[in-house]
This record gives sequence, structure tokens and C-alpha cells, in this order.
Amino acid sequence: MNPILIHYYVTTAIQRFGVTGGELQSKPDAIPAIANPLPRAPTTIKTMQVVLLTFFGLAGGTALVIIVLSGFRLVTSNGDPEAFAKARNTIFYAVIGLVVCLAAAAIVAFVMNRIV
Repeated sequence: MNPILIHYYVTTAIQRFGVTGGELQSKPDAIPAIANPLPRAPTTIKTMQVVLLTFFGLAGGTALVIIVLSGFRLVTSNGDPEAFAKARNTIFYAVIGLVVCLAAAAIVAFVMNRIV
């Protein structure tokens, strides 16, 4: 399309509808904006933030439960090297999972707060 025509259509629309900054201005010949009667719903980004942080919270809570249960298994291993090693490895990997959940939650909170 010709750039001159695009410029003409855009300037005509701005003049006709009084659009500045994304809002309709009250001009006598402008089409009035219709107010939204529905209650304001949270934005999609805010909803995503709540869902992701809830997921990371549940995953972190699960990691803590696994750490406690593995600690119990570690204490009750009664010197069995195989049970001790299994419980120790479970604690190690649960701590890694907890750190990953905390880091992911921090990253999501930081990014979402920058977007919103």
C-alpha cells in the first residue's frame, strides 16, 4: 500500500475519532467510548504469575516433605550402608529440587513484576 495513503488514513482516523494515547477523546463528532459494565478481571500476566508461583510452592513443599521423610529413613537405616546411601542421595536430590524451585520462583516473580 502506498505510504501516502497510509498516512492519510491514519491522520484522518486521528482527527475524526480524536485518538491520542490509545483513548477516545470527547469531541463533538467523535464516537463515545462505551464503559465496561463487567468487574475488572485480573490480567493474564497476573494470573500466570499466581499459577506459576503456586506450582513452585507446591513443588517446594513436596521437596521439603521428601527431605524430612528421607531424613527419617537416614536415621533409621541402622548402619545399613545401602539404605544410608539411598536416603542420603534422596536428600541431596530433594535439596537440588528445592533450590531449583526457589530460583524458578524468584525468576518468575522478577520477570512478571518487570512486565506488569
